[in-house]
Amino acid sequence: MELRDQLQQTVAACLRRHAIGGAGAPVLLALSGGRDSTALAAVASALARGGALPGGLAAAHVDHRIHPRSRAAAACVATLCRRLEVPLTVIALRGVAADEAALRQARYHALRRVAHERGACAVLTAHHADDDLETLLFRLLRGTGIRGLCGIPELRRLDEDLPVVRPLLGVRAVALHELVGQLQLPWLEDPTNQDLRYARNALRHSLMPRLRQQLGAGFDRSLQTILRQARARYSELQGHAATLLEQQARFPTPWRAELRLPPALDPQVLQEACCAVHERLHSSGRRPEWSWVERATALRGEAARHRV
Repeated sequence: MELRDQLQQTVAACLRRHAIGGAGAPVLLALSGGRDSTALAAVASALARGGALPGGLAAAHVDHRIHPRSRAAAACVATLCRRLEVPLTVIALRGVAADEAALRQARYHALRRVAHERGACAVLTAHHADDDLETLLFRLLRGTGIRGLCGIPELRRLDEDLPVVRPLLGVRAVALHELVGQLQLPWLEDPTNQDLRYARNALRHSLMPRLRQQLGAGFDRSLQTILRQARARYSELQGHAATLLEQQARFPTPWRAELRLPPALDPQVLQEACCAVHERLHSSGRRPEWSWVERATALRGEAARHRV
């Protein structure tokens, strides 16, 4: 089977898994102009032409305006979209601080706006397996909890009715780059991706290559093992949290001390339950502080002792 066909099957399976694209609404592709999103554009446009996306495919390019070559990237994306016959929206950002967090937030805000304007049912991004490993290591270095150890989620929500889907998380970057070369597609890397002043770039271009050189293939395998185990553990936590919320429906009484949950999981279950409630009430996606969860757990333990 050719590489393009394999990638089409991978993307199509992900979209079916999350029921994306079957309702007749278009799907919006976040297109930076780099090789990764260019490869996804080729695959997704082929699926759209084949009828797998009845609502069609549209693309959005966010011009951060922080580098002189940003206009060249926008022009490259326009050339690609004409070739693939994909309608394109270009959004130019202004007045955004040139730091990673601010740019990311502004980019997703712009994508959300374009998605709603086009009536899109989902946003696709080209995050791949190498990004997943990089994200895990970055979080380990900064400090993280069980959810952070899960890496990049295949689906998350920008708001209640707009998911972001990453269908390439099981694909290595080398395969995407190979496809772009095979199809001779135009692409242009964002120069800021090479700027080592940004922590993620330093990790990607300096630290990870050195670790791979020193540790060999076992380095990637170890990170992949952490991802698998963390995701299994987090899925277990979510199940316990769902049980907790079901038992405490409408919160008529304080948290019951007699809930039969594994003691080692208890604080994390409580945090996950609080997050689930918070996400129902707010769209910010911000999770409760761990110190708050620890205090709530301590109060629950005190209540249990007073009942004895």
